[in-house]
Amino acid sequence: MAKPWDMAKEYRTKKTIDSLSEEEEAKFSSRENFCSTRDYILCLLPLKTGLRPGEVLKLDTTDILYMGGIVKELGLRADQTKRSRPRYVPLTDYLREELSQYIKGAWTEEVADQPGHPLFHGPNRDQRLTIRRYQQIVRGKAVDLINREIHPHIFRHTFATRVMRKAGIKITQKLLGHSTIWTTSIYLHPNKDDLRQAVE
Repeated sequence: MAKPWDMAKEYRTKKTIDSLSEEEEAKFSSRENFCSTRDYILCLLPLKTGLRPGEVLKLDTTDILYMGGIVKELGLRADQTKRSRPRYVPLTDYLREELSQYIKGAWTEEVADQPGHPLFHGPNRDQRLTIRRYQQIVRGKAVDLINREIHPHIFRHTFATRVMRKAGIKITQKLLGHSTIWTTSIYLHPNKDDLRQAVE
């Protein structure tokens, strides 16, 4: 069993997590900055839920739709998560509205209600968007919006940083699906916004 001082040492030596600044997050959260609704949802969804890139790509249309509407709480199955732990993540009203518009534009209602259809598909509608293509989409959009390359996982980091400030470590742990609070403790470290605000 790890000693408290060993855990403290591990905490102190963890690297600072790279997350989007408030200004950068605002750019990715604005619909007017995107020509493609799909690309917008690929960025907005993890920004507002903290989903991992792999979890985003494993979603089906039926995970989002229920009785013709968008679910209020996203239920991730064990086979969709990194550690095979199911979890639930609330969806904001704004995100639900944007998801509704995306699905209406990408699928007919009859097809979207049928199981087995990926929420984000590639050239073939029955095939999921690949992680490589997801990375390319995000990298290209980031260069356009914030003049730097990023990985889709930064959206999860940004979500976690925001929730940590607002609700604390236990809620953050629950929403991210971490098994231990020590994994979540990385988000206790200050980011660039924290450092800038401290000296202003």
